[in-house]
Amino acid sequence: MPDLSPTLTEVARAGVQTTRRALPEFKLIQSSVMKRRTAHNAAPPSKSPIVDFATVLPFDAYWGGILADQIFHVVYCHFLSHAAMSNLSALLTKAKAKRIFGTKMRSVIKQANTAGIKNIANQQFEAAREIIDAGLVPIVEPEVDIHCPEKVRSEELLKAAILEKLNELPEGQLVMLKITPPEQDDLYADCVSHTKVVRVVALSGGYTREECNNRLRRNHGVIASFSRALVEGLSAQQSDAEYNARLDAAIQSIFEASIT
Repeated sequence: MPDLSPTLTEVARAGVQTTRRALPEFKLIQSSVMKRRTAHNAAPPSKSPIVDFATVLPFDAYWGGILADQIFHVVYCHFLSHAAMSNLSALLTKAKAKRIFGTKMRSVIKQANTAGIKNIANQQFEAAREIIDAGLVPIVEPEVDIHCPEKVRSEELLKAAILEKLNELPEGQLVMLKITPPEQDDLYADCVSHTKVVRVVALSGGYTREECNNRLRRNHGVIASFSRALVEGLSAQQSDAEYNARLDAAIQSIFEASIT
């Protein structure tokens, strides 16, 4: 069984090269984000029925709650709570024991303001540094709400803040980025090609699957990390055959949108 909690140096040598291969070599599913309870209650990798840990990298969803809405010069954001931040070290220890490859933490941007968005980026990368120090790969996820009235401006401010923090990362430290499909095509191209970024992935954020896929096709080098858009149209009332057919079709369509 391969070690799925590599050092960041090993990821720098192998992980980035692997994720930037020729497109025909891509698998339909490269990783799976699991809720904390699922990840931490999972059987050891060799016995886990949840995911084949040798071929699909497991990520833990670090979601310890958010602070009450905070105002920064008319910016309206959700930040990771102090309780969640203070509990991160213990959660990372558990994740390492389960041979989780990485973890993600989500913040939400609802209005455009330089100071507030920079605070979001600062907090995200503060958590990312602790995750890296623990030997895991962080997914930085500063989501821009799809209903944000100044979404274009918010995304421009966010990109600038992310690039600033990426450029501050020491050599050998790597992150993944999870972003809302932007209004401007290829907005995050500089992040896709950045030497400190393993992958840029897109969340669905409430867009329909069709809209998500259309946006994804126009953002080259970004791949899908959809939740709501993935399960759109699925129901417990469907037969196994119908459910599996719908899920297979959804995965195929999302995969095809990811390889532009």
